[in-house]
Amino acid sequence: MLVEEFGRNLLALILYPVRRDRKTVDAEYNDGRWQGILSGKRWLGCKTLSDFVIPPGDKWRIAKVGNKCYRTSDQEYYRYRTAVLQDVVGKLTPACTELVELGGGYGANLFALALGEKKWNRLIGLDISKNAIQAGREIASHFGLTQQISFDTLDIIKGSDLTFRHLRGRAVLTYYCLEQLKHDTRIVIENILKAGPSRVIHIEPTFELLHLSSLKDVVTYLYIVRKDYQDNLLSTLKEYERKGKVKVLMVERLYYAPTVRNDPTLICWEPCL
Repeated sequence: MLVEEFGRNLLALILYPVRRDRKTVDAEYNDGRWQGILSGKRWLGCKTLSDFVIPPGDKWRIAKVGNKCYRTSDQEYYRYRTAVLQDVVGKLTPACTELVELGGGYGANLFALALGEKKWNRLIGLDISKNAIQAGREIASHFGLTQQISFDTLDIIKGSDLTFRHLRGRAVLTYYCLEQLKHDTRIVIENILKAGPSRVIHIEPTFELLHLSSLKDVVTYLYIVRKDYQDNLLSTLKEYERKGKVKVLMVERLYYAPTVRNDPTLICWEPCL
């Protein structure tokens, strides 16, 4: 399984190199994944929010959990993913009742958080994709959550975007969002800092912590390189810490993913006043 994945990624890296720019991301997400979500309207067939966040059924996948690869059902995997997200974000925001997710698409993570402890008075999803924002609004409306969960458009690269006002004094989450922004990491961090959040939590694949003595990490390494994904988030934050701009509070690999590769690292930091 890992050997096959190694071979596929190596071949793709050689034959189909990717330059991750805005056009590439827009095609994959706004016109691809998020358009599919909006058109499919799966939420209309779900009786409860739980059925939407943790889809029932017996479809199987090979996933990574605890740095081991397992054959598991989609339902089991997404139940685990939801529990990890709720636990991690909850523990790192003990006094927070409001949270903003950047680049969160249609709000899968926000709806997962809404399933957990009733601490969240307001959850705000910001994304550049109009299709994602429309889908998120329709889902929130369908489940009667429009007073708790709202969505707005934001260009995270554009520091003058007025939607950054939502970050002021609030906890901020990114989840596989900065993965897409390898070439703009410093711009994004600067824009977040200027917006004045209370705390920032990244759950992102982190290139710098991979161990190339591990075949699992080699597979992830090849995948990140061939997709031109994020490779400098942690080193950038450490640089900002040395300059006294941020304080990094936690760095921890989480070792789970819906496939055998590309598991995330948890990075939590606060702006220095």
